[in-house]
Amino acid sequence: MVLREIMDIIPGMAYIVDRIEVMSAPGRRRLMSLPWLRDAESIRRALEAVGELAAEDSNLASTKAMDAIRLALMQIKEIKGTAARILQADRLDDIELFELKSFALTAMDLRKALMQTSITAVSMPDLEPVADILDPRRARVPHFYIYDDYSPELAAVRKRIKALNADGSEEATREAEQLFITATELEYGIREDLSRQLQAHADDINEALAQVAQLDVLQALSRLAASEHLSRPETADRGLRYTGLVNPAVRAALAQKGKTYQPVDITLRPGATVITGANMAGKSVLLKSAALAQAMMQFGIYVPAAEAHVAPVDEILLSIGDDQSEMSGLSSYAAEMMRIDTILSRLRSGIRALVLIDEPARTTNPVEGLALVQALTSILSGYDSTTALTTHYSGITVPCHRLRVKGLGDIPPGTPLRPGDLNRYIDYSLTEEAGDSVPHEAVRIARLLGVDAELIDKTQSIIEQN
Repeated sequence: MVLREIMDIIPGMAYIVDRIEVMSAPGRRRLMSLPWLRDAESIRRALEAVGELAAEDSNLASTKAMDAIRLALMQIKEIKGTAARILQADRLDDIELFELKSFALTAMDLRKALMQTSITAVSMPDLEPVADILDPRRARVPHFYIYDDYSPELAAVRKRIKALNADGSEEATREAEQLFITATELEYGIREDLSRQLQAHADDINEALAQVAQLDVLQALSRLAASEHLSRPETADRGLRYTGLVNPAVRAALAQKGKTYQPVDITLRPGATVITGANMAGKSVLLKSAALAQAMMQFGIYVPAAEAHVAPVDEILLSIGDDQSEMSGLSSYAAEMMRIDTILSRLRSGIRALVLIDEPARTTNPVEGLALVQALTSILSGYDSTTALTTHYSGITVPCHRLRVKGLGDIPPGTPLRPGDLNRYIDYSLTEEAGDSVPHEAVRIARLLGVDAELIDKTQSIIEQN
């Protein structure tokens, strides 16, 4: 599994990827092909590599070198096809030889700049021998031509053609035409010879291309960490623990409206955790945030939290709504049940997963809905995977870890409220919950919003009677 395959699966991942500012075509290709890292050691090495670039970015003494690196990366063109043809011992044309010369010169600049830093995660091969082959005059400019320096015979033929053209007579023109064919054949041979010489450096060229892509991704991830206030997570053996977890996309949307995002602390242990809270209490956002942070870590990206200790998983399994399934003809309930069936099937196959399920059975009747949630919680508690399940249902009695979103705090009497104002008074932090009840704030929220008083009073009366 690679990054491009998960962008549309994990909510918020596309937002993150859009903000990773790679500067070259090889970098973009490498970014979209980042692998899902399943073991702690691979994740540690990937995060350390990002950390090296972040350290250089924050070091004033390295500013000039880092600027040189990014300037060089902006000049890199995609030469994947040319590099492959070198390996296949194909004869390169002038455009390909020009592309290769330009790449070699830029790779030399990158190597020189890297040597002025403490970066060890990238090791650029020395392509000066490649530049020497394509630049016999050592001019070191990004231009390619079959120079006279390659062949005294070609130089003599070209000189004769020039003289004949200056003569202009009919006889001179015929001779020049014949010599032009000779020059073309000589140039053809030189291209073949250059291609053979370059084949000896094919491994270095392809390695340099890979290192350029790696360097570009690392510098982009370093900048992302700074711009989005990300931190380096630590791998854990089991479960997850975030301090100050945020959702970057939601935070940005709130900031555009002049609102602030409240970070949340959350700990999930293996087995099932039931999270309760009133409507608008941020439960869905919390699940999406946990999914996003998990995925970012497993692609070697810093995470949107002040501190994180997270166990790697094989997969993230989600049931957080799917408009596409509903549009394809399934009801919301049917689509949800099919997603949950897939989740259980994957768990039974033996994988270790992070399972996140938002309000299961919310669209069916309360009696069956509660029974389904009870059964699902019981089953998920039996797996070693880490599960978080949000619900509005009271009466869940199966053993599980329980958390509750604190929800609405005190609001001064007479405070005028609109729906968009409520988030200012909601405490999104989580608290341990011992009982099996859920918060009942729907009536209070409706009353605060000024909904019809008779409806609210009758609703409250029925609740008290029950």
